Amino acid sequence: MSGHLSKVLCATTAIIALIDISPAKAQSNQTAVSAGEGLEEVIVTARRREEVLQTTPVSVSAISGATLDRLDIHGVDKIGQFIPNVASVATPGFIGGSATDIRGIGDHEILITEDPPVGQYLDGVYIAGVTSTNFDLVDVQRVEVLRGPQGTLFGRNTTGGAINIVTKTPSDDFGIEEKFIYGSYDELAARTEINTGAIGDTGLKAILAYQHRQRDGYVDNINTSSDHDPGALRSDSAWFKLHGDWGAFSADYSFDFDRLTGQSPYGQISYTLPAVAAYFGQSPALGGSVLSVNPNYTDRASLQSIPDARVGVLGHALTLQYDINSEISVKSITGYRQFWSSSYVAYAPPNLIGPTVTGIGPVTPYEGPTGQRLNQASEELQVLGKTDRWNYVVGLYYFHDRAAENEQSKLTFVLSPTLGFNVTAPLVATQSTTSEAAFGQTSYRPPVLDDKLEITTGLRYTHDSKSAVESGSTNISGTDKFYNLSYNVTLNYQWTPDLMTYARLSTGYRSGGFNLRATPGISPNFAPEKAKVYEAGVKSEWLDHRLRVNLAAFHTNYEDLQVSQYTGYTLSGGNSGGILNAAADYTGFELEAQVRPIKSVTIDGSIGYVHPEYQKIYFPDPVTGQLRNYASSAHFSFVPNWTDHLGVQYEFPEWDFGTLILRADYSYQSAKYFGIINLPTQNPFTDLTKAPSQNLVSARLTLADVPIWGGKANLETSVFGENLLDEHYIVQSIDFGPSLGFATKQYGVPRTFGFDIKVKY
Repeated sequence: MSGHLSKVLCATTAIIALIDISPAKAQSNQTAVSAGEGLEEVIVTARRREEVLQTTPVSVSAISGATLDRLDIHGVDKIGQFIPNVASVATPGFIGGSATDIRGIGDHEILITEDPPVGQYLDGVYIAGVTSTNFDLVDVQRVEVLRGPQGTLFGRNTTGGAINIVTKTPSDDFGIEEKFIYGSYDELAARTEINTGAIGDTGLKAILAYQHRQRDGYVDNINTSSDHDPGALRSDSAWFKLHGDWGAFSADYSFDFDRLTGQSPYGQISYTLPAVAAYFGQSPALGGSVLSVNPNYTDRASLQSIPDARVGVLGHALTLQYDINSEISVKSITGYRQFWSSSYVAYAPPNLIGPTVTGIGPVTPYEGPTGQRLNQASEELQVLGKTDRWNYVVGLYYFHDRAAENEQSKLTFVLSPTLGFNVTAPLVATQSTTSEAAFGQTSYRPPVLDDKLEITTGLRYTHDSKSAVESGSTNISGTDKFYNLSYNVTLNYQWTPDLMTYARLSTGYRSGGFNLRATPGISPNFAPEKAKVYEAGVKSEWLDHRLRVNLAAFHTNYEDLQVSQYTGYTLSGGNSGGILNAAADYTGFELEAQVRPIKSVTIDGSIGYVHPEYQKIYFPDPVTGQLRNYASSAHFSFVPNWTDHLGVQYEFPEWDFGTLILRADYSYQSAKYFGIINLPTQNPFTDLTKAPSQNLVSARLTLADVPIWGGKANLETSVFGENLLDEHYIVQSIDFGPSLGFATKQYGVPRTFGFDIKVKY
């Protein structure tokens, strides 16, 4: 920690020294900066109303839709490269899901019945499940990332944070935009956007967009064509939004649809127990060689051909708002969403045959299909008000979903180097969830201290009901109810128009549920997770808005932290592990800075640090079998201690035919574990599959604002490179435990190049 921190502090000091940001110097330069050279103002809705980022006393970061589009960011799994203390990856075995950790809190359990601790929202509508969240981002205005418990204002009351996706509002003017992308692995993307503009005197305007994407896999499976290699993807997305404005009353209806088809990334077998490698090596399909086991990166594999994974996401959202007067508004947000998927996973070459207890026959380390389906409906009613000194929002929230999952895993237990036992491990589950909440939050500026002090308080009462049935192997069924009262108290002081400090105490909650993977001896129930965070922050701008520096420090205490841990399969076909409860503390900070020292140069950087510590986490002792507290040695999965980013953008002097822009980005994540504990009876490969630190570099050269067709249209084109160092970084790992005797690694996309063209009419 100390070595990395010293490097960060040295770099920060060098930047500060370069631009000389002492308060006296900043004041003296106020009049020297011409208009248009300052940083752009950022608007967020972190407190359910539009506010300037710099006056919002919440740890929130925002990426504009223009930036997402220019960097060709299609899904939320990539935003962690740009935002501190955020780590997001695609879910293993699924092509349409992502799991995001914020300040070290996340959940990588792929069961559709689990509630994630980081909530994702699209135009105010909560999106249930982990595997349904990485749909294509089409026509996004901005993505906001709120760090820390969201216990007062956001739908499902999450403990880790929230990702709020805000889509574009239709334009007043008619317009058409076309974008085309081509890159490595035959990546091809095309998007069409049509703005109707104002439709006569109806008060209506609409926007419609369609996008197609496809690419070949980035690992060569010698048994399939390139468009069916691991990592291959094809998607078709459609998005529609209709906006109506009739004075005091406005309405927004939006529809989104995404259909994805492809192959999940390659989970290469990296480690095995000796008996496992020897057993599968007997198969004639391997020509007498042992099972391929490679602890290092490879871009070539021999895998059996499996069906394409298929994912469908569909959503409706209707937002109605009526302004009773200039001070009071009533808003309704109604949402309905569907998700369905089918996927297949296999880790070995085709036609493996070996001796089993029932004779010579097909064998496999692991393979099988998974099907998921989820329907959800939600309604939120808000009353928003303001006076000279008060801002408030009160409301009611209702959510209901029904989820179903069907896994039919096939695997071979290796009893000895010469004998195996085939097992089918089904998991057939349904779950129904109903959540009801009443909430309110007020902000008040008392008539003291020149109106610079603001006091914010909030409460949310939540009642959750769940019922679940597992009829495949564990035969678990039950119903349960959970209750919670979360609160928030924030004090912020606006020292100057450009300097604000705040202190915040808030809590959050995630409902309990049913451990559908539980085998005998493991509790089928887990308790609600509760979080309490102490946070302090500074938001500041200097040099006439040419320099922006925001800092937040936090300490979060978690009671009954829900930890997902896989421990293997049983001979009866049970899948042991699932959710257990622990206690932990997380301490850290986020530093974000953006500077525009001259009109042509913009530099943005961020540093995130989180230090987690378990207080209690219990596993069976490998000798005695009794539960033992492993707090001093257990790991935090998917949690890098450091997440850093540096971006530099230079605009060349303007030309008559356009503007040339060069941008480079560097992102860093420190080493991280994927398993929690390394015990012979639990997960023996945890230490071996640990991911080292990753360093990703990308660059883009853009020619923008090129007038074409006599000035009636505008063209923008770019050439770009991603992962320019060609780093082989690990994004996922699964330790299948001593029962199956092997572990896999999944690597990120290698170095790629491409170009894009965008025309706006």
